[in-house]
Amino acid sequence: MRHSGVRRKLTRVLLVLLVLLVCGGQGSHAAKLDRARLEADGVVIGEIRIYAGDVFDLDRPDENRFVYRLANRLHVETREGTVERLLLFKVGDRYTEQAITESERLLRTRHAFYDAEIRPLRLKRGKVVVEVRTRDIWSLRPKVEFGRSGGKNYSGLSFEELNFLGLGTQLSLGYSSNVDRESRFLALKAPQIGHARWEFDVLAANSSDGHNQRIGLIRPFFALDTRWSAGFDALDYVHREQRYSAGEIVDRYQEDRSGVNFLAGWSPGLIGDLTQRFTFGATFDERLYSAVEPIDGIGTSYLPEDRKLVYPWLGYELIQNRYIIERNRDQIGRTEDILLGWHASTRLGLATGSFGADRRAWIYAGAVSYGDRPNDAQSWLLSAQLDGRLESDGVAGEIATIDGRYDHRYNDFTTTHVSLCGQIGENLDLDQQIALGGDNGLRGYPYRYANGERSALLTIEQRFYTEWYPFRLFRVGAAAFADVGQVWGSTPEGEDHLGVLRDVGFGLRLANTRSGRGRVIHIDIAHPLDGDADISSVQFLISTEERF
Repeated sequence: MRHSGVRRKLTRVLLVLLVLLVCGGQGSHAAKLDRARLEADGVVIGEIRIYAGDVFDLDRPDENRFVYRLANRLHVETREGTVERLLLFKVGDRYTEQAITESERLLRTRHAFYDAEIRPLRLKRGKVVVEVRTRDIWSLRPKVEFGRSGGKNYSGLSFEELNFLGLGTQLSLGYSSNVDRESRFLALKAPQIGHARWEFDVLAANSSDGHNQRIGLIRPFFALDTRWSAGFDALDYVHREQRYSAGEIVDRYQEDRSGVNFLAGWSPGLIGDLTQRFTFGATFDERLYSAVEPIDGIGTSYLPEDRKLVYPWLGYELIQNRYIIERNRDQIGRTEDILLGWHASTRLGLATGSFGADRRAWIYAGAVSYGDRPNDAQSWLLSAQLDGRLESDGVAGEIATIDGRYDHRYNDFTTTHVSLCGQIGENLDLDQQIALGGDNGLRGYPYRYANGERSALLTIEQRFYTEWYPFRLFRVGAAAFADVGQVWGSTPEGEDHLGVLRDVGFGLRLANTRSGRGRVIHIDIAHPLDGDADISSVQFLISTEERF
């Protein structure tokens, strides 16, 4: 009997060891799961496990605190169904890395998530189990904006809900004030309606000088392999516009703009590493201009010409599937998806009197970009854009823009960033203005300081990224910079003759990691080295930007 009991105990121990061995083997297999082999073998997805993480990770001791636990309780988590509807794969599909990586990118574009990760977890009965992990942001927030750039202040107070009821719907209500106007607005955007891929957005804003109303419904090319797209949008816009010279308002007029745009598109999908898209549509674009009563002695001196363009158009787009993932580039401590392959688009339309237009004109637009990362330390990106009209007496309202950037990364926390931007205008409409100043890159100078028909701007920044993470809310960075710019050509008020303008400065960067929009707060101090003697020798700027 005693030997029988010993044998039973030994049998149990052997069974436990066998179970541990099998489980350990499965765990090892999961850790070494070969993604390429899964795709090559045509393995089918048998299960999708979704973990929609809350704002704060309570498994981390530095986030498992009362304030963070309370924030999680008050926050409505993203529903698993909301995440599942965004994925480009479902149970029963064959496993492909393209669907996995592109689904990650798609999730990261949504303002409801801080980050997203998708991976094959393990094999179960010959099918792969896929795990989807997301991290929510705090979606309901009062938004207080304030800033100063180019010697001008702006402010705003709004309430935003970026993930209403965990469905991904965005609601906002607020007030803003800047150098041009005061506005009160209400906006709604549904990035995805149910299981369909339709997006709906509407904006209603009343301002001190007019209103802005917009509505749109579109099924976009949401993925590289999407085969069709369709939609429309409509705009009703009335505002007082202002022209500047040497940072001061010199002219005012009112613009009344209305427009409707319909589009449809088709694509053969992703073939190799290229996606081509063919689109067509029709556009109604009317702009009427009128004089305004003087304010502080400045009214209307020059009035743009009214124009009414009604035209059908054809479009084409080419995308090369060559994305890279980086961190500490234009954000701090956040995953960034960067397209370095070819991306080109073009659109051509013909407006004639038979369609209701007030002139015969070819309307054209095009853009192209390409980049590369020759090694882990260096990357560059070039882009060009052209928009304009070809009318009976020649080119009108044409602006060509060329942008280039180069980044040299010394380590994970230090990068030299260089950017060069040039703009060339041809027979510009009076409502078009090429300007440089504290509001668009020439940080040591007043708002829209230099104006003309052509411009060039060179920026050199030494960027510093840190691991400092105060209150688990903001990541901290810094920058030292120098800007060099010049504007050429005349305006209705004459030519500026300001020559080359230079500035130097430094600033602090605060990246809000709990905000779905990935905003970066800039606090800069800049010193102008040129310009008129009457401008301030120190420009203090506070702004909220989308990039570092």
